[in-house]
Amino acid sequence: MPVSQGQRAYTAATYLVELAGQSVGEAQRVEGGDALSDVVVEKPGLTPPWRAKHLAGVRWSDITLTTGIGMAKPFLDAIEKLPTAVDTRYDGAIVVADYNFNAVERRQFHHALLTGVAFPALDAASKDVAHLTVTFSPEFVDRTKGTGKASGGIVGTKQTKWLPSHFRVEIPGLDCTTVSKVSAVTLSSHVTEPAVGELRDYETQPAWLELSDLVLTLSSSRADSFRTWHEDFVIRGNNGQDKEKTATISYLGPTGQDVLATIDLAGVGIYKLADVPLESGADGIARTVASMYCEQVSIRFGAANPVGAGTGNGTPAFGDMPVIHDIRNVDPTVLAGTHMRRTLS
Repeated sequence: MPVSQGQRAYTAATYLVELAGQSVGEAQRVEGGDALSDVVVEKPGLTPPWRAKHLAGVRWSDITLTTGIGMAKPFLDAIEKLPTAVDTRYDGAIVVADYNFNAVERRQFHHALLTGVAFPALDAASKDVAHLTVTFSPEFVDRTKGTGKASGGIVGTKQTKWLPSHFRVEIPGLDCTTVSKVSAVTLSSHVTEPAVGELRDYETQPAWLELSDLVLTLSSSRADSFRTWHEDFVIRGNNGQDKEKTATISYLGPTGQDVLATIDLAGVGIYKLADVPLESGADGIARTVASMYCEQVSIRFGAANPVGAGTGNGTPAFGDMPVIHDIRNVDPTVLAGTHMRRTLS
């Protein structure tokens, strides 16, 4: 469709996110929120061999947001609630602004379920910037033309720099000081869509949560504790719930001093331990990959456990399963050395 006179296409779009009527930050990428319908093929009718087709209900595709970690509290609170409040509904909007921050489009979503959050894979040698991927499943999306300036409180503000090379992994009883890579942690809520009314609308309902595996890459020379657990848990078959572990992943700020987010995993069980192949005679560091399943997760944003903040025991609840965390007092100089070993090991 050609652009009418007096209008011009915008290429440098800014995506501003609203949740529950509040501006919560800027997204680097937005996908979805499109209206679509399923095509139903009818049984053979009176004009064989042809079969008639018609449209079923109207539904809207998931809205996927790629953001930084410096989003406003209502947005981060929604992510924290996902493991325990899968049926919470959200109203919000995506405001598309041009290079002058004039609102050119408004995509308002209604009665949406938060159905997925993905934390980035971590790599001590990475130079990239990390992002969150958050998915909403709306029941209805209304697209209208934008007017006036976009919400100015959030526009142009600089979010906290988030690097996938700054992290800490803790698993009680295991040596994690040489972990150099951590797989992406994803949590998704599967939904059902029973038809309502005259097959014109769908109402989404949460069904169950699915949590990704935890995969760590570490130096083979420091993998003895993992080998001992793997032998007992997998080979000897001592893999009851009492033999499962907890794990904590801390996403650190640029200086390595602040904790930007923390993921606590419960019901962690190792199922595979494999050495990374090396070419014969190649000059490289031997590494081992540990693959573990995870049953439950808890998410916290902010400096809940800042480095060097003292020791203590917390017992966050994962459903009905109490989990005890060993939060160790780490001197900043020691942490710096640990991160250097992660990079060089």
